[in-house]
Amino acid sequence: MTGSDPAGGTLLLAAVSTRPVGDLPEGPLGVPKTIDHDGLVVIVVETDVDWSTAPTDSLEWLAPRAIHFDDVIRAGTSAGVLPFRFGSAFGDESALVDHLDRRSDAVRAELERLSDVDEYRVTATIERSDPEAAASGSDYLRRRRSETHDGRAMLDRLHERLRDSCRAVDVSTSAEAQMSLSILCTPEQWSDVSAVLARSSATVEYEGPLPPYHFVTLDD
Repeated sequence: MTGSDPAGGTLLLAAVSTRPVGDLPEGPLGVPKTIDHDGLVVIVVETDVDWSTAPTDSLEWLAPRAIHFDDVIRAGTSAGVLPFRFGSAFGDESALVDHLDRRSDAVRAELERLSDVDEYRVTATIERSDPEAAASGSDYLRRRRSETHDGRAMLDRLHERLRDSCRAVDVSTSAEAQMSLSILCTPEQWSDVSAVLARSSATVEYEGPLPPYHFVTLDD
């Protein structure tokens, strides 16, 4: 979702469903504030960054700004936050308002669709045997092939059970011994998801509840 004039001005971060939004942290992007327009509440910052020429390939430049963006979005989670694409810049607030006028129906529909759900990021890992515990190299290779086959099947079953327990699943990486995914679920569904994860033989780590980053479907 980008504006017509990316050379500084107003940076659009998110829309929220309700007030109060909470304390929005200051940082490298600037000082966040909320704007009310035609029933929509959006979080913005005024910026002097020219996003058309900014060194976005530089991790040193980008990382602190991306972290600040994430901090602001997470601060709005309890208000039903809808993150926009990082770097959505407009020449001024008037240009932003014009953009919201064109997209207001889509933004409202997306806020409604995601109003009662949270995102959780999950990593499931299959433990591998210790090579030093194998009787020989060939014994280790046989174990490794068996573990790979069984581990892949276990992760596939976990994926299927999670899909049956939540609103949506987005798999970001899937290898023979590890799977990383994002889960979209209601608080009630999270109880079922937690039970599925607890029953899995995989080693599971998760983070959440988070804003629904991976499940926003607004066009750019």
